[in-house]
Amino acid sequence: MPGKLLLDIRGGRESLGLNFVAVYEDYIVFHYYFEGKEILASNVLDIFYVSDLENFGPSIIIEYTNEQNGQLNLNPLPEKTFPGVVKAFQNLLNDGWGNILAKRTYPDTVKWLTAHNAMLTIIAYGNHMIYGYKHPHPDFAQMQSEALEGTWGVTDKASYIQYLSGCMNGCSTVDKWRNRGKVRHPRLRGLVEKIEGKGGEICLWAHDYQRVIIMATLGYSAQWLTFDEAVQWGVVAGRKLQYLFDNWQDFIDAYLLGLCYFYDVNPASPELVIEKRKRIFRNRHQLAENPWEISWDTPLACTWTSRAPFVNTEGAKLPKSFKMLEELQDGNHTNLIAVFLNPLEKLVAYIEEGGHSVEEIEVMVHCAIHEAIGLERICSRVQAAMARRSFNDTVARILKHFKIGINAKALLAIHES
Repeated sequence: MPGKLLLDIRGGRESLGLNFVAVYEDYIVFHYYFEGKEILASNVLDIFYVSDLENFGPSIIIEYTNEQNGQLNLNPLPEKTFPGVVKAFQNLLNDGWGNILAKRTYPDTVKWLTAHNAMLTIIAYGNHMIYGYKHPHPDFAQMQSEALEGTWGVTDKASYIQYLSGCMNGCSTVDKWRNRGKVRHPRLRGLVEKIEGKGGEICLWAHDYQRVIIMATLGYSAQWLTFDEAVQWGVVAGRKLQYLFDNWQDFIDAYLLGLCYFYDVNPASPELVIEKRKRIFRNRHQLAENPWEISWDTPLACTWTSRAPFVNTEGAKLPKSFKMLEELQDGNHTNLIAVFLNPLEKLVAYIEEGGHSVEEIEVMVHCAIHEAIGLERICSRVQAAMARRSFNDTVARILKHFKIGINAKALLAIHES
């Protein structure tokens, strides 16, 4: 016995009445392009609105799993074919059908990170209110992992963490700016001038930290990172962005310039659809759900996941005895010591700030290790081996001193794989 009929829309004139969609309390049935579908409510993962789906225009997207094989499916219901379908489904979801909107209920920290992903998600015709672009599913995870491997060369969790560490350290774009600066192709001179007018290096950091947030989310979608791990990377990058910018507009303006610099593309070029990205943010209040409603200054904290209470190091300082090996302190190695102490000093400063969770400190340990390994190329083989042994030992001693509960050996192994 079918449940109560909640929605019934017939196709427009061009369909000669052959197309229709009907929603009942426990399932959806529709006929579209000579194909009929019946989807149980329990198999529906998401229903969301896309303002300008390619070849379709404004549409409702139904994302669901096949009842027989669990395969992920997406079906569009275009407004031009089903007049009134967008508003009808939005009302249906607001009334609680399928508990769909409840799946988009996140802590403010996650909402803030989702807003960072929203522009890209909208361009890719995804649900911009979902962290991870889509709800977790093996088919989507495989698609994402294949795309990440093909595009960025990451193949597993270890290589992914190494990639994120590099972005967090500025290896993605900041280093490129520092090493090449104004030495650009003539057609990009205007871009360099715009970057300098917007604050210079701040635009490149905007891109690299934003890249961490986006790539951490994609790592979660590919099932290489857990939800908590991905969010922790986003939190650390997000706090750095909040320190650099005062609002969403200033951040996005700087980020888009950094994005163009990363790809060596003029902002006026259609390759990165910069104008479309700007228009999406400009018209954000017209979206059914505006991700950028959340305040730029939202406190970012993952209180639900920390393995231990927040590390409160107020007044706690690292003893002066934490130094590199004595044999590196002769006159010939002074510069080498300074270079390898740099990532250690940044790690200590971060911990001594206080208020970070264990997982957030773990992110910064990854970054310190990644930076130290990258610095080895400026040393002789003997010097590098000595410095790395000292660095590894010092990292472990720092973590032990602050009683953080992080396994330094395990983290080092990830970067040495």
